[in-house]
Amino acid sequence: MPWYLLLILGFLLSLFLPSCHTPESSIPAREALHTQAEQNRRLAELQQTWMQERQELFRQRDTLERERAEWATARVRDPVIAAAILRVGELALCVTPLALCWMLLRTSTSTSPDELLAEVLLEAQLATPDSPVLRLEARPAAPLSHSPPSRLTGPTEATQIDDADSPEC
Repeated sequence: MPWYLLLILGFLLSLFLPSCHTPESSIPAREALHTQAEQNRRLAELQQTWMQERQELFRQRDTLERERAEWATARVRDPVIAAAILRVGELALCVTPLALCWMLLRTSTSTSPDELLAEVLLEAQLATPDSPVLRLEARPAAPLSHSPPSRLTGPTEATQIDDADSPEC
């Protein structure tokens, strides 16, 4: 073989043989590749965590919004209920005396028909001027005898003021 072919063959072998085994210059490239893969994995975990926290915040915001709406409704509804309770109480206070009077009047007129007839006849008998029933005669009052003198007696003649002498107001 010619010498120049051997030279070309040697040159080509020197180029290809070192590429078959791992040189030290490819180690940093592999480490960079592993580092990049680790960073990508951590970034994916962080994004997943961030999405979960974001969903939790949205859920809490929705809960707060529901509670705010409930409070707003209660703020409008509670005074109406309180006013209704007050009106019912006032009505009960006003109706109670009327109901009591009605009950008393109802029980006082529960007389039998015989009693009502007797009452009407008695009133008719007393209404006539010359009725012999219960004729009242004027009798003089009997003087009190043997009564001890009272310490609290009425005004005497000296202490009485004559109405004619008193000035007109």
